[in-house]
Amino acid sequence: MAAPRGPVTARRIQPKVYSSGMECDRKRVAGHSTKGCVRTTRYAPARYWLTIGRAGKVEVKSWQYKSCQVGERYPECARD
Repeated sequence: MAAPRGPVTARRIQPKVYSSGMECDRKRVAGHSTKGCVRTTRYAPARYWLTIGRAGKVEVKSWQYKSCQVGERYPECARD
């Protein structure tokens, strides 16, 4: 399926996501065996979308998101 083409009608960011919790399994952490719980943190990077025309939506990189403003034509605005 080809990427949508046309004017950018909206921009959207899903911010960075951090989730933390406790894992209570026996596992090796830094070479040591743990018997109790270990605090874990997971990280998901931010995601960027541009809405093109009426129905097209495309995920882009952060630099493409910054260079494309509402009203500009995609993919021309997202080129180097």
